[in-house]
Amino acid sequence: MASKHTTARGETLSGIAQDYYGDASLYPMIALVNKIANPDIIRVGQVLIIPDIGPDAPRHRVISGDTLSKLARRYYGDATLYDVIAIANSIPNPDRIDVGEVLIIPDIT
Repeated sequence: MASKHTTARGETLSGIAQDYYGDASLYPMIALVNKIANPDIIRVGQVLIIPDIGPDAPRHRVISGDTLSKLARRYYGDATLYDVIAIANSIPNPDRIDVGEVLIIPDIT
């Protein structure tokens, strides 16, 4: 289950990603889920959804015909959230996933 985080003065998305995931480079995932257009601008008191990518997060084994946008539509009801899955799985090219690969599907609820 996703966490909620209320931002405090001086926080950044990369710092929040570092705190929750131990990896500051995952900040774009937080920005996407929260529809933050400019990740350099967050407001004090803003409540953010922090996707769960831990061991309890859903997994999906890729089958022929799967695409990240199809998976995003299936799991989130929104194909445009495909990058959330790509970022969580360190997929550099979201147009390429391999059959048999097991993907983390970040829990955003």
